[in-house]
Amino acid sequence: MNRSSPRRGLYILFPILAACCCMLFCSCGKPAYDGRTLRVLTYGRYAEMYTADETGGGTVRDALYAVYLALAEDGITVRILNTGAQGYKSQTSLLADAVSAGDDLCDLTLEHATAGPASALNGLFCEINALGGIGEKDAPHFSPQALHELTINGRCYLLSPASHWYGLGATKAIAVNRAALADRGMEFPGQEALDGAWTLEKLITLTRGTAEDTDGDGVCDFYGYASYAPQNFWLCCCGAELIERAADGMPALKSDTRRTADLIDRLREWYAGENILYAKTDPLTGLSRTDWQDAQFADGHALFSPCDIDTAASLFASRTDCSLLPLPKYEESQEDYHSFSSELFTAVPICAPDPAFSLDALKRWAALGYEKIYPAYLGTMPQRDGTEQALCRLIADTRTVSFPYTHEPTFGHLLTNLIDGTSLSGFAAYYAANRGAAQARLDRICAVFGDAG
Repeated sequence: MNRSSPRRGLYILFPILAACCCMLFCSCGKPAYDGRTLRVLTYGRYAEMYTADETGGGTVRDALYAVYLALAEDGITVRILNTGAQGYKSQTSLLADAVSAGDDLCDLTLEHATAGPASALNGLFCEINALGGIGEKDAPHFSPQALHELTINGRCYLLSPASHWYGLGATKAIAVNRAALADRGMEFPGQEALDGAWTLEKLITLTRGTAEDTDGDGVCDFYGYASYAPQNFWLCCCGAELIERAADGMPALKSDTRRTADLIDRLREWYAGENILYAKTDPLTGLSRTDWQDAQFADGHALFSPCDIDTAASLFASRTDCSLLPLPKYEESQEDYHSFSSELFTAVPICAPDPAFSLDALKRWAALGYEKIYPAYLGTMPQRDGTEQALCRLIADTRTVSFPYTHEPTFGHLLTNLIDGTSLSGFAAYYAANRGAAQARLDRICAVFGDAG
């Protein structure tokens, strides 16, 4: 196979690792993998999260550096291949071309949340369980909820490993202004969340009657909840997605859509109320959607706001009176919290020269990441007491991906249409109009994941 195809246009990070590996080979004897190189294909800004540094400050990059050294002791050199593209489509095309040409471009590939599943359906990835799978010992390093979502009929093509921090950083949570909560005579519901009793209705109740003109200029400048978008994560965290596992374990459209319809009605009513600050952008500053939302919370204009874990550290740097809560349940009887993540998946491409090595090395990397990277990353979160520490761990341990969101966007992204107002006829009409397209997509998914796949 052609290892030096000039059309790749890739560059390599971490030249220091080669020197580290040589040093460790000499001092530690023969390593487990005898000097193997693990090539990981990524693109644009996502290569940054693989950048390691030894500062001695206990940072996330220090942790990643320690992970690379541990892999080097095992005889594995990680080589990051950055396509340089800013979008995932270029990487998808590059990988598809490599597969078609029989070019062993990489050993692992980092995949976009919705493009990765499409590539899996197009046959670009190895089936994980055919390579040995993710056993019980390794499951915590791949997010058990996410692993369940991505495995159908015993087949899995995409993984959510702890080999990097993006999956954890892209996990959604609810930021809480604890000082404003106390000023209004309300208790921080942290212990309630740890007890499994934190629900959407309780969040809505805490935001009622909180709209306020704090500076007396006649314009409301404080709200119960600030959000830039309808947030499709509500479908996941409230167990209201329109696709379920049928009795045979295959994905199917739900026959009972009452919870979804009720959730949409409750969100529409809540978002339309005076206690909610809901806008796409700030027309005065021109800030982007997420920057606008984060600025509203950081500047003290909201009691609650959704946030990515990745942006939470900067929020808490400006507001030390804040904490995190998991995304709420639909009702207390719901078995688990579902901390939605807009993940980047990792896959073993079918052009990998040794797929079994690719998966084996990834499992070792994910185990090290869970041991070293995750604690360092969580260390950037508010953990001033045992409750906050437990909440951060709860969010991390309930991290998941949404199968409908990643594999079937017609219904997985429906709140964008129904609450933003592009489908004014309501849920029933939207469901009826789009059911055929969703079923066609599911038929294709079942064909790939089914016994004939």
